[in-house]
Amino acid sequence: MTRRGLLRASLLLAGGALAQGCSGRRGEVPDVTIGGPEDALAWALGELGGRYGEEFEQEPGTGVTPYEPDSRHLEYELCARPAADPKKPFGCTVATHADTRRLSYPLMDDYTQYRFKPQLEEPFLEAARGTDGLAGYSARLSEPYMGERDWRPSELEAYLHNGYTRPGLAVTLMLPRDGSASSWAGAVRSFLGAVWGLGRRMDVYAGMEGFVPYEWGNLFTLDVSQTVPSGRGPKPPSLDYIEQEVRDSQIDLGSDRLERWDGAGDPGDPGYTRLPQITWLPGHPVMD
Repeated sequence: MTRRGLLRASLLLAGGALAQGCSGRRGEVPDVTIGGPEDALAWALGELGGRYGEEFEQEPGTGVTPYEPDSRHLEYELCARPAADPKKPFGCTVATHADTRRLSYPLMDDYTQYRFKPQLEEPFLEAARGTDGLAGYSARLSEPYMGERDWRPSELEAYLHNGYTRPGLAVTLMLPRDGSASSWAGAVRSFLGAVWGLGRRMDVYAGMEGFVPYEWGNLFTLDVSQTVPSGRGPKPPSLDYIEQEVRDSQIDLGSDRLERWDGAGDPGDPGYTRLPQITWLPGHPVMD
């Protein structure tokens, strides 16, 4: 099950709070029967058109994924994009009753993440561009609000603290393979110093170019207690601490556990994809 699937399942088991929106009033559920993935896709694209007043299409390279959050529900996840602006893929969930296949909730989508991505991502991207010693980087809004509510750009703080999802920044710092523990630690510390005071939830991973940094290949991962602003001290981890973390990682480049990676992002909703698109600096990545 995808991360969104786990999120939706937990909310359904909790009584469908997300489907009720921030006002506590659930929107009217259309009287529609979904016979399978093709029906789910067709209905979702039409519903999106009515909701946002523009034409939508399925994101290339993605499918319609059915899953059962519990024995009573059958849901379909899919990825769409506006036909006039294909660089804005986003996710949708079509929820049905497992026995009747009739809709159980209105369409859930996170197209509204694009109301806030520039505001949230640009300070982190600027910090990465200004950090010496990187091979590449990514900073993207993660876990965007999934629901039936639209948002105004002025509602940023309400969006971030919506009570149902946990929007934040997922940051990846790719480090040159020919670096040292001290140079890698210096780059990570410099970046953290630039974003520490922004007051945003953030997950930060640092890995070596050419390898996926999220499991066995990470050189540094921000401690989970510091991913939310309330858990942070006034200053980021010290250079000595980060360097020791890097040294303790002991990455074995010959390990079968390490997954090779050229930094190409997964197709689909950028807020929930496993691998983001990395912006490489000149001369990187090293893939030999």
